[in-house]
Amino acid sequence: MYDGMLVENNLFDVQVHEGIVASNDRRSTHNNRQMPIHNKMQHPEYQTFDKLNPFRIHWNIKARVCRIWHQFQDQRSSHQKTIMKVLLIDEKSDQMLLTLEDNEIKSFGKNLREGTIFYIKQVKVVDASKTYRIVPGDFQLCLRQDSRVEEIIEDCNNIPSDRFHFKNFDQLPQLVNKIEQLIDVIGIVVNVSGVSTIRKRDNTMTQKLDVTIIDARAKSILMTLWEEILSFYKEQLSCPATIGKDLIATSVLVREFNGNLYLSSSYSTKLILDSEIDEAKHLRTWYADNKELRSTTPITDSNHKRATIAEWKSLRPDSATSNVVVGIKATISRSQLDQKIWYLACIKCGKKTLKNEENNYCPGCNLSSTETYPRYIMRLTLTDHTDTANVVLFDNEVAQLLQTSKDELSSLIADENEADKVAEKIRSILWKSFIFYLKMNGNGNNNPNQACPIKRISEINYAAESKRLLSLISNR
Repeated sequence: MYDGMLVENNLFDVQVHEGIVASNDRRSTHNNRQMPIHNKMQHPEYQTFDKLNPFRIHWNIKARVCRIWHQFQDQRSSHQKTIMKVLLIDEKSDQMLLTLEDNEIKSFGKNLREGTIFYIKQVKVVDASKTYRIVPGDFQLCLRQDSRVEEIIEDCNNIPSDRFHFKNFDQLPQLVNKIEQLIDVIGIVVNVSGVSTIRKRDNTMTQKLDVTIIDARAKSILMTLWEEILSFYKEQLSCPATIGKDLIATSVLVREFNGNLYLSSSYSTKLILDSEIDEAKHLRTWYADNKELRSTTPITDSNHKRATIAEWKSLRPDSATSNVVVGIKATISRSQLDQKIWYLACIKCGKKTLKNEENNYCPGCNLSSTETYPRYIMRLTLTDHTDTANVVLFDNEVAQLLQTSKDELSSLIADENEADKVAEKIRSILWKSFIFYLKMNGNGNNNPNQACPIKRISEINYAAESKRLLSLISNR
């Protein structure tokens, strides 16, 4: 598995036991073009990772390189330094992180390759970071000035190629925003979105790509790959053949947005397609038997509430309800066909701009001229058996409701001859029911002149709805 590449074929003949990839390495010295770093060093006695601690000056280890991360500049130090991270695994399948800096990268970094095995003499053990740990454990490794590294050429079948720390999808709600430990997941790819550009909280623009994966219980979750690693995987994931393949994602975070859970890539995330581990084989077998599966259950934050429109309107803003996301099952009873569904927004603050002679004036930034981008908006009236409510949707939710993409919507709006198609799409959503997720309005929810923004929309899973209703009835 090489850095920056999506792996479809393993480098070694592999056998797998409980997420551990055991390697039958059959490389010969004749085929190995890289010279050992210190090929004359006598093989030292070594310790396995479970014996290491910081209370001794140095240790000798024998381990295989699992993964290598790109060099990057550490901005936190007083002087910018280049750091390279290497994940090692020993014969007991324990893993530790090795960090190289500056001159160490020049001396040893170019010789470290994924899959190779090394003796490392005089290595130092230090406390591991308290956040964003790639593997469990309290310690990590770093080199000393007198450290020596030797590549091992002979067979070492007792050292596995890698190990993954998978979390089941059912465990994800308990891991939301937990930054102490990054996690690994595995699933079948069922959808890959196009690359989109979004605005971050600091008003800078960034790119992302969304991948939806499912597990063997037909539970789905969206995984967002951010710009930092997107360039490595965009081409491979955009290939139609990726749909239906098993995907391992390492070192991801669980995040929540408006009650919906998703996985977020980190700088340490790596993706592996078509693995030969047991979990991947079982997933492929399950998916082959369930290809006609049409509905999946998204993983959501179990803390969000469900309410009727009347119950939602009765909520009053306070410290306990200001961040509450409420799910309302309702029907779209009215859409405003007579209004435009887009406006030009300021590229800096996202607010609507005003035409000022030849320029676009932004009241939010107080700029007489600003760059703009089209932002989509729809105003709807929702109805359930208790009341009605006025709501407003933006961008992604508009595209989702109209069953199109933002790019396609832009093309339709730009072409005056396609105006009827846009109107037809809007008419097609009337009297359809969804679950709409809303937040508490700052001034309350009972103002008929104020439209509440929709945070998320999901289709109704009628089997899940039936179970929810039965649970409510049984608890009365």
